[in-house]
Amino acid sequence: FYDEGVFIPREILVPEPLEDRIVVEEWLSEKRGGKVVLINPTRGEGRELLKMAASNAENVFQTERRGERQKRVALALDLMQEKLHLNNRPQRIECFDVSNIGGDYAVGSMVTFLGGVPHKDGYRRFRVKTVVGADDYGMMYEIMSRRYATRDDLPDLIVVDGGKGQLRVALSVLKDLRIEGVDVISLAKEKPEARSLRSRERKAGTVNRGEDRVYLPQRKDPLYLSDWPPVLFLLQQIRDEAHRFAISYHRRVKAKADLHSILDDIATVGTVKKKALLKFFGSLDAVKAASIEQLQKVPGVGRRRAERIHTALQAMNHDK
Repeated sequence: FYDEGVFIPREILVPEPLEDRIVVEEWLSEKRGGKVVLINPTRGEGRELLKMAASNAENVFQTERRGERQKRVALALDLMQEKLHLNNRPQRIECFDVSNIGGDYAVGSMVTFLGGVPHKDGYRRFRVKTVVGADDYGMMYEIMSRRYATRDDLPDLIVVDGGKGQLRVALSVLKDLRIEGVDVISLAKEKPEARSLRSRERKAGTVNRGEDRVYLPQRKDPLYLSDWPPVLFLLQQIRDEAHRFAISYHRRVKAKADLHSILDDIATVGTVKKKALLKFFGSLDAVKAASIEQLQKVPGVGRRRAERIHTALQAMNHDK
């Protein structure tokens, strides 16, 4: 810095002692044409000035890093529009996923990304209400129809987790609701058998594609994005966030249902007490692990009822 011809002061504060302090002082003194001293203050005003300098440096670093991140995200969004042949620049992206076990405890999730970053206020959870059995297509249709029924804050791009089937479902929802101008794609993980085939092809030098594939409307074959990593990574991040959000909600719904089911078999535990136990402990496992004394802390659960609950739950655990 001082070799660029800038002004050199008489005193320079440094955060750590320098082993070659004398040599540096001589060099700076010669350039200044007068004595220069390097100081490593440990207290007082000098130390406060160093703290201020460090804080300013961190702020500059964070600002520049945010700027670089924003540039990368902007590039990814521009590439996404170009390579996926989207009508809109995908400033607002909404991604859907469903989660269930054989049709039980079925839920759906929607996450929103604005400018390539998560927008938590735009996240939504759905309890599937109308679909019976393991019908993932029906579940996707239901949750998307509920989301877009009012046509509020329509996104630029809709992403669904799945293959051609889920893409057709998403397109059907928009058609049935008479919504136009919104781009739709599906992002699917490759099946093991296809992955094995492409692995052999890669060894032969015939392909170079990523694991995930994108399905687009009016296109028969999927599109692989390994040649455009910024687009692939951003879509994967969005899909994985929707999956995480759906799984977390599914676990919560299942735990609550399991707890109610088990407590239904215990005498003297009614609806009010079941809700109180779930609210107090938060999960079925926590209720099972609770001692009699801990159970007594739940409003309305006295010593006798706590003993009955504890005995019944321990007996159920033993039977399993």
